[in-house]
Amino acid sequence: ESDVKTSLIFNTWDTSGSMDTEIIAELIAIGKTLPEEYYEVVYSWFDTEVYDAPDFTKPQGRGGTSFECVDQVLQGKKKIFAHDYNRYSNSNKPSSREITRYPDIVIMYTDGDNFHVPTISFPERWIFIVTEKGTTKYVDQVKGATVWKL
Repeated sequence: ESDVKTSLIFNTWDTSGSMDTEIIAELIAIGKTLPEEYYEVVYSWFDTEVYDAPDFTKPQGRGGTSFECVDQVLQGKKKIFAHDYNRYSNSNKPSSREITRYPDIVIMYTDGDNFHVPTISFPERWIFIVTEKGTTKYVDQVKGATVWKL
């Protein structure tokens, strides 16, 4: 039996301004149930940027919403910001976390307020988990993606 974790799961929580902090906490509880002993699991926050989420204590973001920024990070076109990112500072540093290959599974926890149909790579690898009061209007149109409404 091998101890090598072969599947990479990228979890990301929508922390845009439309997401209530209590809802974010409930979605974190769902995402933390993944068996990390079997999979390489990466945790992040996103709004219009992607932020490292090393300990879940301080959600980053609270700006607009861009599903595409997550895809750009996964393609290596953008960097993940460190967990102490400050959008009003000029001294921000990227996270040391590197995504070396496109994940086998991308799980996005969101209210769905993206305001357009997102264009993403490998949509068949994406699972959108949409909040109870959120909208699936746009993510339902991503051909190949899985959408779960809570």
